[in-house]
Amino acid sequence: MHHPTSTLFQLVQHLNHGAFQDGETLGQSLGVSRAAIWKTISKLEQYGVPLKRVKKKGYQLEHPLSLLDPLRLQSELASMLDLKYFETIDSTQTAIKKLTDANTRPLLYVSEQQTQGRGRLNRTWHAPFGQHLYLTLRYPFQQDLSELTGLSLMVSLSMATASQSFLPDTTRLQVKWPNDLVYQTQKLGGCLIEVQAEAHGSCTAWIGIGLNVNAEENSSQPQIAQAIPTPWTALSKLTGHRLDRTQVLIHLIKTLLGDLQVFSTQGFSGFLDHWKELDSLQGQTVSIQPTLQLPPRTGIARGVNALGHLQFQLASGEVISCANGDVRKNT
Repeated sequence: MHHPTSTLFQLVQHLNHGAFQDGETLGQSLGVSRAAIWKTISKLEQYGVPLKRVKKKGYQLEHPLSLLDPLRLQSELASMLDLKYFETIDSTQTAIKKLTDANTRPLLYVSEQQTQGRGRLNRTWHAPFGQHLYLTLRYPFQQDLSELTGLSLMVSLSMATASQSFLPDTTRLQVKWPNDLVYQTQKLGGCLIEVQAEAHGSCTAWIGIGLNVNAEENSSQPQIAQAIPTPWTALSKLTGHRLDRTQVLIHLIKTLLGDLQVFSTQGFSGFLDHWKELDSLQGQTVSIQPTLQLPPRTGIARGVNALGHLQFQLASGEVISCANGDVRKNT
């Protein structure tokens, strides 16, 4: 497995204490030259990390960072999957889909930053360095493509289960068809599922996940509000404190792998009751747009069926079934 530049990880650990630290002292602590410290500081700046440089005082992070610890990830997850860590990448989904190796074991790509992250309908996914989780799990199924219907709903439930364990019971997360994790009206995360049929009735799923973990209130980054048009939140906003991203990732992957095993034998029907408990659209008046080419239709959301299709009641009383589409609550 690729190990990150340990200098970057260790430097951030030192700067997380909050005080200014000069290059010479940092170099002695890390066993590297002042030039290496300067180069690593420059890399953090290129990644968009807010920090201060002051002559004769040194460097200071504006906010502490919880970087992923690949050694911890490896020790906790290596028995279950193969893992590759990146400091920055265009998109974990794009990169992992280019692989042509034998797909016999789950493979996880995870990055501190994505420069071209995307969600459903090719929407961009804002992915600043070291704040949230950006990952893609390549997962082999010994099943036909037709048996994977509802997979995005199951992944949303896995995200909800894993995330809820870091929150008080009073802060109740919900899921929004077909692939979002929400708190009240705010988006906490989402997934992008792409599936390809293989020979002999098997198939490969690429499960892309974005989960907002540590959001910094940073007035020097007003472009963030413009980059994210929908209301959003993060685990740190809901708990009132910064979380250990490595711990969150490990728990998420273990939860997801367990649920995928259940899904392999039961399909989405094994998760239908859980979906009903967390469904944020149930009974709500919504507009659904099946494709960008078709006009939206308005009606009342009536839950999902065993295939994960949204049940949608029109004004006439007729209930139709939607396999995909974009849904918005009507205000």
